[in-house]
Amino acid sequence: MKRVIIVGAGPTGLLAANMLGQAGIETLVLEQQSDLVRQPRAVTIDDEGLRIIQMVGLMDQVRTLVRLDMHASYVSQQRLIAHVHPLQPSYGYPQINTLYQPDLERILLHGLARFPTVRICFQHTVQALQQDEQGVTLTVRTPAEQVECIKGAYVLACDGGKSTVRQLLGYALYPPALGDFIGLPARNQPTKARRRAITHSQRWLVIDCITDEKEPEHTIIFFCNPERPAVSVPLPDQRRRWEFMLKPQEHEEPAMLATSTIEKLIKQANQTLPPSYHARGTQLQIVHKAIYTFHAILTPAFSTGRVFLAGDAAHLMPPFGGQGMNSGLRDAANICWKLAAVLHEQAQPALLASYQLERRPHTLRMIRFSSLPGIIIMTPVPVIAALRDAIIRLITTTSVGHRLLQEMRIKPLSRHTAGILLPRFHTRHDRLRGLLLPQTRVITETGNSVHLDTALGIGFTLLRLYTDPTTAFCKIPSTPPEQTLALRKICIVPNDSTRPTNDNEKASYPFLLDETGTLSELLHHDTEIFLLIRPDHHIMGVFHASHYTAVTSWLQEYLCA
Repeated sequence: MKRVIIVGAGPTGLLAANMLGQAGIETLVLEQQSDLVRQPRAVTIDDEGLRIIQMVGLMDQVRTLVRLDMHASYVSQQRLIAHVHPLQPSYGYPQINTLYQPDLERILLHGLARFPTVRICFQHTVQALQQDEQGVTLTVRTPAEQVECIKGAYVLACDGGKSTVRQLLGYALYPPALGDFIGLPARNQPTKARRRAITHSQRWLVIDCITDEKEPEHTIIFFCNPERPAVSVPLPDQRRRWEFMLKPQEHEEPAMLATSTIEKLIKQANQTLPPSYHARGTQLQIVHKAIYTFHAILTPAFSTGRVFLAGDAAHLMPPFGGQGMNSGLRDAANICWKLAAVLHEQAQPALLASYQLERRPHTLRMIRFSSLPGIIIMTPVPVIAALRDAIIRLITTTSVGHRLLQEMRIKPLSRHTAGILLPRFHTRHDRLRGLLLPQTRVITETGNSVHLDTALGIGFTLLRLYTDPTTAFCKIPSTPPEQTLALRKICIVPNDSTRPTNDNEKASYPFLLDETGTLSELLHHDTEIFLLIRPDHHIMGVFHASHYTAVTSWLQEYLCA
């Protein structure tokens, strides 16, 4: 049995199904609802999220439904206190983009039709779970009210914040411990700090509406007024999301959800805009309204045995950093290539233990990043708000501080410090180990300009920056681990070099021309090092040719089946 069962057909589960289908893995998706959820939830997708969509070949469809390259303005008392507009697309796409989540899920669902190995079953509810060394058995209630036992090699639980699978495993979602929240390594945390948790939850009124705005709006507004923090997010197709923080005494839901109350809150927010800003969404048609509690919580373990938790089943975070859905997409991108490698017998099952080691620390960093605006930027405490404004004004008076905010460099990088990484070989480029490889534009051998990931594909790749593709890998022999991994060797030719050709009789490796010079700058123009790139495009390791014997030994011991 080499089947993967995915529980939940939200964005994380549907993306995972596309990835496993792309890898030729038999996949069954179980969803308890009769159809996709039509209520909008996430409204932003970042550059990494779009890059992952590109990996499964659906970027052309998604691009038409996403409002790309958004700005973010933070306003307080009719003054602009900060403006964020990242200009450096490190991963090939703008960092801030908005979307209507049901549209994304529809595209991901239709994408499954490309793969004969993938099947989706709606109205199938998981009731029990058992696992052993051979696989996992789910007890499932079908639409006909029958109970069936469905077996798979592994289960990927993507069934949301109230995850049935997580509950069957006996896990709950907890706020990060104090040491986790401030980034202190677990081994260095005092005993009391490990027990003490940071609780951060806020009640917000969330309204989704269609407006009468004719011109596309490209600025997300954070209303940082302590009297009533609010957010306004323009979406594609004249849609807009409004969010208003509720006060402790505001418990009467019918009153808070009344159209008159919503219109009053929007009017009050617009009155706090700087004079140069026009009012947002004054004429609107409300399509969805609800009161939500925003949490910063995660499960202590992302996996148990053959069962893996992903997306909201593993973590929930405030929406202010726009990282909830994006973190779920990263979960899927991390675990799916590993499941495929194990099921194709290209890697040992022990590889799967790296999912916890890689994803939980990064998720904690994203929870901290997403919680900061809710605690400080969107504070309802006037004294803290005044101090915040003063600090931001001070920071933006320096060029470094201005770039820090405008380029959103406070967002944590996608980097692994533990997990499936080569040993450190103490080169001057060790800083690249574990980092998500930047995605730049490259020119292929046929002269086409494409995104780097399109040229690399979804397998393992060995890269070298070198001027001559005919000799770039002469010192790197083919070895059994390399053949097992189906490792591709690709030469990156600097953009200031003479364009090579392959019209001679010499043995030559595939090459890509570094169109923008980004990869050359990343490597400081060093032509003597090699980068081993994982299927999820993280840099697995950096080494010289003299280290290759040690590299192949490591691959043989830890990765190759």
